[in-house]
Amino acid sequence: MKKLFALVLAIAMIMTCSLAMADRLADIQAAGKLVVATSPDWPPYEYIDDEGNVTGTDVLMAKWMAEQLGVELELQEMAFDACLAAVAMGDVDMVVAGLTYDEERTNAMDLTGIYWNEGDQGLLVKKGEGTNYNSAAAFDGKTVAAQNGTNQQIMVEEQLTGATLELITKIPDGVNMVKNGRVDALAIPKTVYDSVLAENDDLEIAEFAFDFEGGNYIASVKGEEALTAKIQELIDLGYVQTAKTTAQRRYGQKLTLTDSGQQVAQRISLASLEIQNQVNAGIPEEDLRVLYRTLGILMENFHHLTEHTPEEV
Repeated sequence: MKKLFALVLAIAMIMTCSLAMADRLADIQAAGKLVVATSPDWPPYEYIDDEGNVTGTDVLMAKWMAEQLGVELELQEMAFDACLAAVAMGDVDMVVAGLTYDEERTNAMDLTGIYWNEGDQGLLVKKGEGTNYNSAAAFDGKTVAAQNGTNQQIMVEEQLTGATLELITKIPDGVNMVKNGRVDALAIPKTVYDSVLAENDDLEIAEFAFDFEGGNYIASVKGEEALTAKIQELIDLGYVQTAKTTAQRRYGQKLTLTDSGQQVAQRISLASLEIQNQVNAGIPEEDLRVLYRTLGILMENFHHLTEHTPEEV
């Protein structure tokens, strides 16, 4: 009798776990909404515009993904570290917030492949002080701000070992702290500091730059393989294709831009600075939506696509 009871209990536990781990993607489609967390203080990825609306390339991406799934987008604004906690707890379906790779994060959430090549990582300082900070040692004894839970925090901790780290919740707070002298520098990626410098002529970038390679990822609920696979499928959709020519394969390319992707990439390349500074460069909204998908491939492969053909190899 005890063995029978134990068996029934075990079956009940298995059924409970199976119900708890129901297909998140199916749940999203059944509910008719995709719940996405973001921290809107990271232009041009996500920020609040002059009308108080949350916008940016990541937000456009999330809206497009929701459209492809046939559901509405529910955007939840919160601090960056709260975004990580929310997806880890399953309170949201995914996070788009300029998220970079950290092995520890994979213990609590699933990460897609790179959808955006973030580029250089630097330090924002007062105007006229950039040349003073030409090495990691130049920050010894200085106070450097970084957003809590980000790779910038890790880079300060690991590469500026002589500096004092000041954790902040929002990037605008860090910018103001540099301006008023509360901190000496703010760790920040190039795509973000380009936007900041466009609006703050009393700041500049230090000569020293962090040693960093990587890009931005989307985080989704841990263990939800169907959801993560679908997100990755959407990232890859539309403007990329499997490498076909001998030349492309010799360059080690697994994915290349399609003809339409190359056309978009050319327009984006010519107007990338204006886009990053949120200046209307006359580019259609649809092109902005695919910017996140094409920029990484543009930076790595576009040179070969435009300057090399099979006949040249």
